[in-house]
Amino acid sequence: MTYEDLANKVSMSVMGLGYPVALQYVASAAQEFFEESEVWRDAKINVDLQVNQEYYDINFGENISVVQVREVYVDGALLSQISNEEYIAEISKNNSVTATNPNRCAFYGADRIRFLPVCGKKAKLTINCSLKPSLKAKTIPVDLLETYGKAIISGALRDIFLMKSKPWGDINESRLHDRKFVLGIQKARATGDKGNTKNNVMIDLNDLPMG
Repeated sequence: MTYEDLANKVSMSVMGLGYPVALQYVASAAQEFFEESEVWRDAKINVDLQVNQEYYDINFGENISVVQVREVYVDGALLSQISNEEYIAEISKNNSVTATNPNRCAFYGADRIRFLPVCGKKAKLTINCSLKPSLKAKTIPVDLLETYGKAIISGALRDIFLMKSKPWGDINESRLHDRKFVLGIQKARATGDKGNTKNNVMIDLNDLPMG
């Protein structure tokens, strides 16, 4: 299953809607769904940190964006998260803060981790993240589409039916699909909070019909 499969279902649900428009709205709905639900989670495990490495840029590839860094471990020890302001204040007091292992970290944007103190030895870094498709993404992992595809379709239809100037514009249909979309996000978020993510999804969205 791909975005194209969902777009075909969307375009067949709305008379006169072109496939390219359907595909655009499916991609947008997928971004919103995973940003709001944070159910797509993955990790970078045992990344090599070098001596005196000040930061690490997370990269899952051009098709994936980081929504939130949830946990950071260095050699198995969980780092406390501090604000950038706290990080800058600490560095300004001592710009050569170095220790065997960092015990705190700050985030610069969504995908750069800065360590405090700077790692004073080679170490293993593990990062747990919640993810979403990037603007360049053409699809997402098939298990996610199979599980959450119906909710994503409802998100796309919500916005499509909001096009008041189009023949298919229908505020009531838009509201209906908005409720389905929000319900899907809420259920997915609850599932993620219980630890059932990506490869261990225990949720049934069959109560969200295609429309």
